[in-house]
Amino acid sequence: MKTSRVRARTFAALLVVAAALAGASAIAQRVGARQMVEGEAWCSTPTPCAVRALGAGFPLPYLVDDPQVSVPNQIGLVEDDFRAGAFLVDTLFWFAVAGSAVFAIQRMRGRPSASNRA
Repeated sequence: MKTSRVRARTFAALLVVAAALAGASAIAQRVGARQMVEGEAWCSTPTPCAVRALGAGFPLPYLVDDPQVSVPNQIGLVEDDFRAGAFLVDTLFWFAVAGSAVFAIQRMRGRPSASNRA
């Protein structure tokens, strides 16, 4: 019973850490293949034109710049497009990374040290 509580708390803690790391990954910004229509005010032609959009998040961009609503090439949480599916994939990626780190640490702690073997 106690082991299942510890595992549930570890799982919940890993999930919170993974979501925080996915949120922090918005620092990683890059122009992607996604095309967005840019408004007439920002385009050199009188008709709207498609431009490559800036994305934020790692490994998948979950915030995508919408140049018609916000300043082009700047990510804003409120006015740009939030992609829930990509955020979920990012969270799962960071969950796997954090879970692997916890597993590795637990394995290292479980091993007897060289001085104890002798």
